[in-house]
Amino acid sequence: MTTKLLAGMDLSGACSENGEYLAGIVGLKENIISTHRRLGHDGIHMRSMYNKSREKIFARLNFNLKYCVPFCLKIDRCIIVDEIMKSRSIRRARVKREVIERLFDQNVFVFLRGEISVFLQRQKKNMADFDFECDADSRDFVRGKGGGYAEPGIAHELADIIAWFYAHNKPLKRVNYNDRSADLRKAMEKPVRKIR
Repeated sequence: MTTKLLAGMDLSGACSENGEYLAGIVGLKENIISTHRRLGHDGIHMRSMYNKSREKIFARLNFNLKYCVPFCLKIDRCIIVDEIMKSRSIRRARVKREVIERLFDQNVFVFLRGEISVFLQRQKKNMADFDFECDADSRDFVRGKGGGYAEPGIAHELADIIAWFYAHNKPLKRVNYNDRSADLRKAMEKPVRKIR
């Protein structure tokens, strides 16, 4: 019997001065389903929920790290891309914002892959063995970089929960959190120098 994985990804705080958080989860399908079912809600979208429902979800959320890897990366995409676009050399070279965003997203994918690589090795899987359920905000982080994407489902809803709580300064237990904004700023230096 082959192991079926489910994965989801979501971006919260897009272009917010508090930062942007890219959250995700990769896990065994049965584990993702049971984790979601324990929450007692269908069609979860944190932004449109009442505080009481959010608190219930916070209390019920429990990840079994043997069967999944939940993660959250602080990436600050808009802030970093804006800084780069304001540099005199980039303006002089008339580099389009989309070019800088594409380079940034490639660097995010490297960190994303690092977050889940140990789990994938344990499952004897690679990035081509599954697709991330994600909405339009987060597709560019995997599209054309070795990962695939699918329409949002329950794994995406779990990622939405993780991203929303971190964007609202409410860390979750058992989630691998890394502030990668400084690393991404540094990673962008070399490709940006080549453009100049």
